Amino acid sequence: RVMRDQHNILHDAVAAFGVHVGPGFGKGQPYPTGNAFFRHGPMLAAAGEFDITVTGHGTHGAAPHSGVDPIVCGAAIVQSLQQIVSRRTDPLDAAVVTVGTFHSGVAHNVIPSTATLSGTFRALKHETFERLEANIESVARHAAAAHDCKMDIHFHHDTAYPPTVLDEGATAAVRGAAEKLLAGYSTVGEMTAPIMGAEDFSFIAESVPSTFVFVGTANATLENAAFVNHHPRFVVDPEALPVAAALHVSAFYALSSAHQEGTLGEGSNPSSNGGKERKDEL
Repeated sequence: RVMRDQHNILHDAVAAFGVHVGPGFGKGQPYPTGNAFFRHGPMLAAAGEFDITVTGHGTHGAAPHSGVDPIVCGAAIVQSLQQIVSRRTDPLDAAVVTVGTFHSGVAHNVIPSTATLSGTFRALKHETFERLEANIESVARHAAAAHDCKMDIHFHHDTAYPPTVLDEGATAAVRGAAEKLLAGYSTVGEMTAPIMGAEDFSFIAESVPSTFVFVGTANATLENAAFVNHHPRFVVDPEALPVAAALHVSAFYALSSAHQEGTLGEGSNPSSNGGKERKDEL
C-alpha cells in the first residue's frame, strides 16, 4: 500500500502479475512442485486485526464475589465472537473470526484486574469484512456489559488488507501463456476455492488489472516440503523457482499483448488508482 499510494509505483502500469509459492494451504488442495494454479475473481481474503482489553476488579481467588472477573468476561467474549460467523453471516459468504491470544493474570490464586485478547477477521467481500468489524465490536461490548466489565477495542486499520480480486482477462492471458510454457514439464490448473489467507498484492490488484499464481512446492521426497507457508519448518523446493521465474517473463509478454488487444479489465477497485491515466507501459 505504501509503494502504491506514497511512491506512486503504478502511475504508468497497465497490469500486474504476482507469484506465491507453497505446498498448499491447510488440509486443502495440494500444490505439487512446479505446478501452477490460477483463479480469477476472489483468490485471497481481506484481513484485519483487533485488540480487546477487558477491565474488571481484581480480588483474591478465594473471594471472587468481592471482585469482577475479567477472565470469565474475556472467555464469554471469545465464545460470543464465534457466533458472528455461525449465526450472523450467510453460510455461503466465507468469513473467519479467530481469537489468537488471551492473556491475563500472573498468580494462580488471584483474580486479575484486566484481560487482553487479540485476533484476526477475514472475508472475501468488502461489505462482509466491514460487517464483521461492526459485529465484533458490538458483540464484545455487550458481552462485557453483561459481566459488569469495561471493554476497549482497537482495530488495526493501518495494517488491514483488502481481498485479492483478480481480473478475468489478465488471468486468462497469463494462464494461456503458462500452459504453453509448461507443456510437457508440469501442470497448469485451477484453484478449487479461494484461500482465507491475505496478500499485500491485493493493493496492486485494486488499482490495475492483475493476476496471481500459486507455484507448488510440495515434494514428498524432500524433507519438510509438506509444511505450509509460515510454519517454522517450511522449506521451498528449489525446483519450483525456475518455474516461477519463467512465469514472470511469460506474464510480461502475455499481459502486454492483452493490453494491446483491450482484453484487460480495470482493477478490482479502479477508484483507488492513483495514476488515473494508464500509459502503454507494463
